[in-house]
Amino acid sequence: MFIYASTSDKEYKTDTSVNGWVNWSHPEIGEILILDGTVTIGASIKASAGAWGSLDDFALYRVRDVE
Repeated sequence: MFIYASTSDKEYKTDTSVNGWVNWSHPEIGEILILDGTVTIGASIKASAGAWGSLDDFALYRVRDVE
């Protein structure tokens, strides 16, 4: 299970997991370089039948201009 951000130049990703009811984790991908104004964010999950969990509250924040 991982979250990802894809730009025209690169794919960024970080592992995450679910760990029971209301045990939230806060994975973060830092410093995503977006040169053309387009980014796709999402998650990839592989689980067996009967597995369950939640992903919620994705956020994307501008950090700074490219130098």
